[in-house]
Amino acid sequence: MYDDGSFERWLKFGLGGLFALAAAKMFWHWLTQDVWHWLTVDVWGWITEHPWWSALIAAPITLFVLAFLVGLFLPDDADRVYGGAEAEQEEPLGLTYSLDQLAAMSPAGFEQACADLLARDGFLRAGASAEPATSALTS
Repeated sequence: MYDDGSFERWLKFGLGGLFALAAAKMFWHWLTQDVWHWLTVDVWGWITEHPWWSALIAAPITLFVLAFLVGLFLPDDADRVYGGAEAEQEEPLGLTYSLDQLAAMSPAGFEQACADLLARDGFLRAGASAEPATSALTS
């Protein structure tokens, strides 16, 4: 009770509790009777009447869930390859070129830049040839 004798706090608390109780009772009724009936009769009835459509809907969902679960349990080697604690890199990961820089390069410079970018990303056998391509048939 306030100093002035009003019951506003108690009234708000009591009405809030009453509304919460009514909402909880309605939710429980909906959950235990209506939802169960909807799942067991309506949805299951549609599934049993249309098995091919049900399979077409369930197959991608099942494959997605399986792929997600496989992804959770397989180890991720990306840290080891792309700069984790185990990786040994000589160049920093910050090597980049703009399109203007690539367009202004000579063919040999462009090839070297591509080789550098591939080496940065872990393709260590990539290298610039810097010589014209010849066919094995002509030599």
